[in-house]
Amino acid sequence: MKPTCTLFFLLCCFTVSQAQTTSLGMQVKPRMEYRDGYLTLPPSGAEAGFHTNDRIRLQFAYTSPKVEVVVQPQYVYVWGQNTFNAASEANFSMYQGYAQMNFMGKAIDSTHRLDKFGLRLGRQELNYDGGRFLSNLDWAPQGIRHDAALFILEDNGWTLHAGAGFNQEAPRVFGTTFNGNLYKSFQMVWLHKQHQKFSGSILMFKDDFQRFQIDTAGNSIADGVNSRITAGTMLEFKLTDNLSIGGEFYMQRGKDNGGNTLETSLVNLHVTGVLANGKVNITPGFDIASGSDGLNLEDTVNRFFNPTYGINHKFYGFMDYFYVASPFGNAGLQDFYVRSTFKLNSKWNTWLHLHYFASANNINSAENPGTAADPYLGTEIDWIVNHQFADNVQIQFGACYMAASSTMQQIKNVGPNGGNSGVFTYLQFMFTPKFF
Repeated sequence: MKPTCTLFFLLCCFTVSQAQTTSLGMQVKPRMEYRDGYLTLPPSGAEAGFHTNDRIRLQFAYTSPKVEVVVQPQYVYVWGQNTFNAASEANFSMYQGYAQMNFMGKAIDSTHRLDKFGLRLGRQELNYDGGRFLSNLDWAPQGIRHDAALFILEDNGWTLHAGAGFNQEAPRVFGTTFNGNLYKSFQMVWLHKQHQKFSGSILMFKDDFQRFQIDTAGNSIADGVNSRITAGTMLEFKLTDNLSIGGEFYMQRGKDNGGNTLETSLVNLHVTGVLANGKVNITPGFDIASGSDGLNLEDTVNRFFNPTYGINHKFYGFMDYFYVASPFGNAGLQDFYVRSTFKLNSKWNTWLHLHYFASANNINSAENPGTAADPYLGTEIDWIVNHQFADNVQIQFGACYMAASSTMQQIKNVGPNGGNSGVFTYLQFMFTPKFF
């Protein structure tokens, strides 16, 4: 208790002395989940699962014209994960913790031409263009963050971010070998233009993975890096007050983390219509993410597009069958969807999403090897209800259903006797009080 009380006392002192430029908030986000075919189809005889995960995140911020600081420690756990009398727990982490120096801009000098030019250092979100490739993955309790240095330039509707990160597991006296389960280093540039009837972005992201070789003695020796380059664009056009069209295109080149040559792509096109005086939004569209040909065993090129750091839960169905934690082969994905939003009143709205999934390339049939399996994978329906209980309390209920094909059973490795459908429901509460 003593360290906790001391920390609270120091925070109070800091608050008093810096009250005009500091803020303190909190996010408490428990979510109860019923899983009977979430992530993957249920194997024969499997029972449904139920649990509650929770995230408690403090949000400290300090802002001045020349300096900005954000600190967000968090505690992520499943109810019952730790015994009620545990002396210590390993569920604490630092989600964000960065400081930003603003070198110039209108906040420093109102006559300056630039809106802002600064440098952000530390652990931070990289969340761009709706999260297709780089996101904060807010659906997952732990989220996604990066240790990085990021230059930020803003001027007259233009935003430029240029950054890099270099990871090590611990301080070293010699060498920079990295055995972690993510990239060793990255470099990125993001350029965005925001206009009244148009917005567009260009993203280039290179991640480098430690490469190892086996020497004559059988030892694993670090030998450079395998570098992957992801480049793409996002465009949105507002044609009228009630109609807009948009799309995305990404490609990946270089080497994957196993050293295989990469030639991948992703295409998205969608149209959004606004009806009933803004109370109804309907968005039909499609994604085509490339994959490898399961019948061409001589092709050594990796053609499987991988949105590694994206919020795939948002794009490819709330059941999370694709690009999340459960493999689905490497034949790629076609997703033809209709997303709709219905605003009932100021406190209630509901979403209804329909997905038709198919493979983007050939899958070698398990029943008839050497021939292509049926590309149809399944149809998913997601129904979500949102309620604004109070200014700082949101409640969300979700009910999701997957009707799967025999090809889905094959790529999810449940066999013909496994389930051919899945159900996922959840009830989520999000409390976001602001103390000052």
